[in-house]
Formats: sequence, C-alpha cells, structure tokens
Amino acid sequence: MGYMETSNHGSLYWFGLALLDKDFKIYLKKKCYYNRYPAMEYLARKKVFSDITNRMRRTFPKQFNFAPISFLVPEHCEELETYMSAHPNFFWIGKPSCGRGGEGIMLLQKYNDIPKNLLTNQEKDLLVQRYVKNPLLIEGKKFDLRLYVLVKGYDPIEAYIANEGLARLCTEKYRQPTKENMKNMFMHLTNFSLNKNSENFIAPTENFLEDDIGSKRLMTSLWKGLEEQGYDVAKVKEKITDTVRKTIITLEPYLLYNYHSKVDTEHQEAKNFHILGIDILLDKKLNAWLMEINANPSLCMFIEKDPIPGEPEPDKILSDLDRFVKTKVIGEAIKIVSGQGNDDYDGTYEKILPVEDGSFDCYYIWNRATELFELMISCGKQTD
Repeated sequence: MGYMETSNHGSLYWFGLALLDKDFKIYLKKKCYYNRYPAMEYLARKKVFSDITNRMRRTFPKQFNFAPISFLVPEHCEELETYMSAHPNFFWIGKPSCGRGGEGIMLLQKYNDIPKNLLTNQEKDLLVQRYVKNPLLIEGKKFDLRLYVLVKGYDPIEAYIANEGLARLCTEKYRQPTKENMKNMFMHLTNFSLNKNSENFIAPTENFLEDDIGSKRLMTSLWKGLEEQGYDVAKVKEKITDTVRKTIITLEPYLLYNYHSKVDTEHQEAKNFHILGIDILLDKKLNAWLMEINANPSLCMFIEKDPIPGEPEPDKILSDLDRFVKTKVIGEAIKIVSGQGNDDYDGTYEKILPVEDGSFDCYYIWNRATELFELMISCGKQTD
C-alpha cells in the first residue's frame, strides 16, 4: 500500500487491540493519526451495544427497530422468561457478550434451554436475541454481509461506508429452525470462523472476480446476483445505509463522552479514526437487520482451518479475495483520514454522515442534551 513501518517516527499509529492506559500518552501527540477511538471495543460488546440500542429504541420506537428484540442475561431473566412464554413459537440465539467467531453461540426455544449456570453468572453474561427466521437466501443458503465502515473525528463524527465488503454463506441448505435441526450451526450461523471448518466449505479462488462461487464472496457479486433475480438493489443499499447511519449515531454520545474524559475536553485537532466491521442480515422482505458490530474486524488475508487434535496443522492459504477487499478498505481509509492521495482515491468509500439535509439531526442525543443544558443555564442567568 506504499506505507513504511517505523518504531518511533511515524505519522500514523496502528493499534492492534483496545487502547490501554499507557497508550494515551502516545494518543496525545497531536500531529499523529490513530486507528482507535477510546472505549470502542467496550461499546461494541454484544451486551453493551444491545443495551444502548434498546435505549434508542425506547426513544424512537419506529425508527430504531433495525436490531432484533434482545434481552440481557442474567439482568433481564424475568422479562425474558415472560416474553418467551408468551411467544412459544419463536426461536432465539444466545450469544456470549465477549464471544468471537461463533464461539459459545446456541439456538434456544424455551427459557429452560438456557444453561442454568448462565442465569446467575455475572461474569459470563449472555445476549439472547430473537432469531430472524425468514432470511434472504443465496442458492438455498443463509448468508450475512460484513460491511466495513470508517468513522473519524468529532463534532461531528463522520462516517463512510465501503462499497465493497464480504458476503458470508452458511455451508448447509437452510431450513427454518426446529427442535431437530437447531443444533446444526452450519445451517443457522453465518460466522466464517465456524463455516470454514465445514466439509462443505468452498474456499474463494483466484478467479473470484469472474467466478465468485465460494462460501465467502464479494458483496458486489451478491448485488449482481440479486439484480439478475429482479431485486431492487438500490433499495436494499438504501436500507442498509439507513441502518448503518443509525448505528453510528447510537454510538456517538458514548464516543464523545469517552474522548472528553480521556483525551481532550474540547475535541481540538482530533485525528483518530476507526474501521468497524458491521454485520447485516437481509430477510425476504429486504429489511436490513443489524446483527452486531465489531471493533476489531478481522483483517486477516489467509484461510486456515482450526487444527484437529492429533492431526497435522492445516495449511494456511492466502485468500486473494480477502486481500483484494481488505487492502482497499485499509488503504483508502488512510487516504481519507490523512487527506493525502486525493488524486488517486478510487471511491471505495461513500460518506454517509453527517447527512447534509439535516434529516437525521433529531437523533443526535448528545446535541439535544447540550442544547437543553445551555437553555437551562441561560434561563438561570435570566432569573438571577
């Protein structure tokens, strides 16, 4: 990508994981760019993010219903049990809050399906989310989309969505969940980390641009296939963009607070950015459901199956598809953030926030609270 790694003289700091206390000494160097927002990893935890999206849903019930109904365990056990009893035909997905790659995920139908040790364990919390049972299918298989979203700056936070991403397919034909198949994770979970170990997994080939038939595909290949089937792809993209905008707006007050408290109360010369992985599931009505956000989306360009005990280590295979997508995502993000390379910017990203016509301004809770606070101060001064 034309960048050189250096130990102490660079203008871009790339942190591989969440920021630690010692990292903020580096963070205060105003002339550098940083690929992390303070507390983003915490906010992206399934349980935490579900909690704050539920708050927005309560405030804007019609506009912020883009995530499946969810409950936190053990905090909301009583409400969950009541809801599950009232809807015995619903299926649910239980996700460990800090889990990755499908680890620990389970399908549930009854409250008693939840392991008892999780109902009271504060350290091993669980997000229980309603299962979207009518997903849009590709070749009879369930899939999701891994979108890459660049966020940068403060006041306002800017957001850009990449026009290329990944479609990740299950490796077994989809059937609506039943007691008999609810443990078949290759049918119900789209996680690449899980499906790469299936005997039915098809690795992307070097000819993915012309013949994209693998279990992981280009998002643009998906759009082409949907157009051929008569779907209104422009409308689908519009719904996805709406979901992503509201997702970032949901995070905004918490990002502002953490930057205020840890870095700079005035947001002056903020040069941080973050590449998020946002997972979207489309249903048959082409609704764009937010499944989760990832503060550390995999940027790995290799496919490596998990080792089987007692057998040789599996080969690590370079994925040309992953290299193609992720190189563009990272390289073009740095050009946008730094303001360099405008002449050769290839349009990988589309700016989606702030919305110029002001149609989303009413959702900015931080701004509304600030205005209210300033109004209260001015009223107090008039009274004095």
